[in-house]
Amino acid sequence: MTTSQNQGGYAELVEFHSEWVGDSWMRVAAKKIGKDGENKKLSITVTEMTETQTSKKRAAKVACEAARRLGVPSVDHVLLHDYETSRETENLQGQRKKTNIRQSVYVFGV
Repeated sequence: MTTSQNQGGYAELVEFHSEWVGDSWMRVAAKKIGKDGENKKLSITVTEMTETQTSKKRAAKVACEAARRLGVPSVDHVLLHDYETSRETENLQGQRKKTNIRQSVYVFGV
């Protein structure tokens, strides 16, 4: 676990993993935000990478599953950030492909 303090804030990385969901590679990072005794929040960042269309619904489902695993009593959440882009890459054989990327940040009450 990693803890960081900046400008009076407090965040602790509590989970970081990647998983396949269908054809999408999902990377999940969960951080507890706030000091002990205060109103703590759980911030979950989901990054989806796929050759097909990204899905906000799929990202929310992965975030809610991670929140449940970490003991959050309710999966009510706020979407803080949602960004979608695509990158074109070329493999060693010279074939080009496009990868769609979506990054979403969800906040849950702890």
